[in-house]
Amino acid sequence: MILVENISKAYGDKLILKSINLQFKQNNITVLLGKSGEGKTTLFRIIAGIEDQDEGKVIIDSTKTTMVFQDNQLYPHLNVFNNLMTPQRVILKRTKKEATIISDDILRRLNIEYLKYNTVESLSGGEAQRVAIARALAMDKDIILFDEPTSALDRENINILIGLLKDLKKDKTVLIITHDEEFSIGVADTIYRIENGEIKKA
Repeated sequence: MILVENISKAYGDKLILKSINLQFKQNNITVLLGKSGEGKTTLFRIIAGIEDQDEGKVIIDSTKTTMVFQDNQLYPHLNVFNNLMTPQRVILKRTKKEATIISDDILRRLNIEYLKYNTVESLSGGEAQRVAIARALAMDKDIILFDEPTSALDRENINILIGLLKDLKKDKTVLIITHDEEFSIGVADTIYRIENGEIKKA
């Protein structure tokens, strides 16, 4: 569960977020929908602990959180398989066999097993985005935060992602920020729209 209480944020004289109050529940996919510049990315970064708010607080009931950013943040010196394997072995201390089974399963479910030994540099934007999603899912965290996860995906792969996220939410809290209304309707249990720094239930 994530609780956002009275979050406000300004850049200079421009107020970006205005006393935001939200609760993101377990076993629920919540989408923050909004156009570029409306404050959704700022709120995401505050929830993720990357940026400080001016007022208010964020309460997260688990330290087991992972994020998928629009720019992917893959390890450029590793191939696809090792991008999934390395954080599992280093952070989660999984055995090589355990990490391999999990990695192979997620690559298959995202329909990118054919990329297993490709270098990051050889990936298209959509492929890199799917690998970043796969790496986050391999970490098996309680809370998953997605920043524009469909920005480089075609409709077929968006539908694959929707199915996977709906399956995963059984024991997770999932927060997605996006401008993709069709994706939001397809995946979300709860949709909030952010406009002019304020939250409205969609």
